[in-house]
Amino acid sequence: MVKATVRIFKNHGFKQINRNIEELKFTLLNYNTVSFLRKVGQEKPQRQRI
Repeated sequence: MVKATVRIFKNHGFKQINRNIEELKFTLLNYNTVSFLRKVGQEKPQRQRI
């Protein structure tokens, strides 16, 4: 009984970890895109001042 529960938990745990990794990648991608766009947006006004 305990072994079966552990096996189920392990399988579920790995699936959950993989899902979390995918979400993390997606979040990081979005964050990088947003921060890049912010940098680009911040650079434009500085160029106009000069």
